[in-house]
Amino acid sequence: MKDESAIKTLQVTAIRRRIRVLKAEMDRGTNLNRNHVIQIEGKISELRQNLKDLNKTHRPKPNRKSLGNCINPKCRKRMLVGQAVVKYGHLGLCCNFKCLVGAMNGS
Repeated sequence: MKDESAIKTLQVTAIRRRIRVLKAEMDRGTNLNRNHVIQIEGKISELRQNLKDLNKTHRPKPNRKSLGNCINPKCRKRMLVGQAVVKYGHLGLCCNFKCLVGAMNGS
């Protein structure tokens, strides 16, 4: 894990250095033709996009399946497969009996 972090840091540093060099080249070169300026701007924007992609953290999605939400409008908790729930006829599921009583009373 530390190796991946170190590699990512080195990549970010290299990209930033390359962007800095390209900007300096654009500022220094007063007699650059238009095509060369467009190429440099394209490289800079591509490097910035790569930098954004490297800085994004990877968050894997949870693979837990859901049965649905609680029928109590005040609760609306998400109920997962394997969780103990209370079934209320054809109306749906509630997360616990106390919540079901609250839903039936309308509170």
